[in-house]
Amino acid sequence: MSSVRTWTPDDRTVVATVTVAGTPERVFRAFTDPAELAAWFWPERFATSYRLDVREGGEYVIRSDAMGMGVRGRYLEVTPPTRLAMSWRWDGEEGETHVLVELAAEGDGTLVTVTHGANPSSATRDGHAQGWRDCLDRLASGARGAGRRSPAGAQVE
Repeated sequence: MSSVRTWTPDDRTVVATVTVAGTPERVFRAFTDPAELAAWFWPERFATSYRLDVREGGEYVIRSDAMGMGVRGRYLEVTPPTRLAMSWRWDGEEGETHVLVELAAEGDGTLVTVTHGANPSSATRDGHAQGWRDCLDRLASGARGAGRRSPAGAQVE
């Protein structure tokens, strides 16, 4: 529906927005259902595993052995279908950052706003900005048919 827009309100925070097709309920599922997340979050070639316990205090783990990378954290807020907040820690790194996903109906679609804060440096912030641009672009373009089967190689729990 539209392209991803990012900005950096300060040296520790990036905000990314995009309007996608579907209701907030449908888009919320794209973030919280492992099979739907697998359809767009990381590229198919990553052969990513997704484990999500979507409840306040529940843990999530997103891991790509093929790429040697992963991220994990805990859900801090789960308010269907408008808000999802979580801690975020890359495998092998000490620091933890925070992600807030906000969804709002906008015309025939949903405005997705991702705020990724508490980055330890502007370089880390800028890396997250690029990552969210890539991820949200796949979500907006319906990569691999979001809402359909998980891509080959993805493991979901």
